[in-house]
Amino acid sequence: MANDYCEKIDEMVMEFVKNSTDFFMLVRNLKSVHPIEIQNSIYRLFENGLLSQSQFIQIESSAKTQTLEEDDSLKTLPVPHLVDFDWRFSREGIKWLVKKINTYIETAGVIVFIGSPLLYKHYCKNLTTNTEIYLIDFNADKHIKNETFGVNCHIINCNIKYEFKGNIKLEEIRADIVVMDPPWYLEYYQRFFDICNTICKVDGRILGVFPPEMTRNSISDEKQQLSDYVRLLGFEDLVFEKHCIGYSTPPFEKNVLRVKNINNYPNNWRIGDFFITTRKFHCPINLSNSSVCFSSENTIWSETNLGKIRIKFKQKPIDRDSIFDIKINSLYDGDIYPSVSRRFEGHKEINIWTCGNRVYNCSNIPLMHIILQQIECQDIGRSLELDYSVNLTDWQKKGINLAQNILYEMKLAEEKEYGDWG
Repeated sequence: MANDYCEKIDEMVMEFVKNSTDFFMLVRNLKSVHPIEIQNSIYRLFENGLLSQSQFIQIESSAKTQTLEEDDSLKTLPVPHLVDFDWRFSREGIKWLVKKINTYIETAGVIVFIGSPLLYKHYCKNLTTNTEIYLIDFNADKHIKNETFGVNCHIINCNIKYEFKGNIKLEEIRADIVVMDPPWYLEYYQRFFDICNTICKVDGRILGVFPPEMTRNSISDEKQQLSDYVRLLGFEDLVFEKHCIGYSTPPFEKNVLRVKNINNYPNNWRIGDFFITTRKFHCPINLSNSSVCFSSENTIWSETNLGKIRIKFKQKPIDRDSIFDIKINSLYDGDIYPSVSRRFEGHKEINIWTCGNRVYNCSNIPLMHIILQQIECQDIGRSLELDYSVNLTDWQKKGINLAQNILYEMKLAEEKEYGDWG
């Protein structure tokens, strides 16, 4: 199956390069095929003698050239993080979806957005009717924390298993429209539809985004499995429109592409398929066991911040005799985790993960937090001695200084890379 997928990409690349060696246009032409998959195809074709050396050099050179295209991100939310599977719609993607949603909104008394904070904020600010608007989102508290909307706007913060908190009970929501943007994996779609099964009225509509055919080799099977599942829940067959909803490329993915020498691509190259379905009857139970797949995802990560930089971390026990010992180890060249795919088998030792996709192993997470609080201190060793009434060894001071330097250089790099986010 994987070979069939690679062969399809190779055929598409070969057809394109008959007329052009522009990597930017190649990515745009092969809609939602990941630029790294395209790069891999170019290497395969060259090694198999199907691309000339001249073509190969021109495409490779084009890929390295820095694109001049303007970023299409709406930077009104905190910077996205890979651990949260946090891809955001582009400005054009938001416009397209708003136009589509508006065709159904006139008679809607309740609209629910699941994992779609940008759309939720748009409608909270722009909807003039008395429609009740809900956001169900893993990071709802972070996304909406600094804004106050009307009494008709509600947020439900939840963990990745969708164990819901707060005073709002899902079964009391009777949604006319549900808009969903799950991570692009089948088990998430099933779990999101479990929520729809609880909250959506009969004759209510579900609108969402699904990965296009060439995103990976299993999409056709996943689409069929999802269609079968939603019918069991009482929804009509999913109706799709292809390649219509753009996403901006998040900073964590830009860094992955950069370390692969890919700098020349449309910023909104990732394009989703739109789907819609209508509820025809009520199903009293949820049928999937998909919640088990979430237990090893976000729930193992906590989060702290360095300015606007989001840092995920995993806590681990510290020996009481080693409370001021610290070492931060590099795990990859340039410290960048080299993938955005959940299928990638990365280092198991990662316990620091930044929104720029930098990953490290740190021997002392509590001390890392203290260092972050004094990241620009000129003599952090002396400062810690005074704060905690201790005498540090030269070896401990050296480790603390090295950790401070690593974290400070990370801070400078990421602030420069992704700029000012909400």
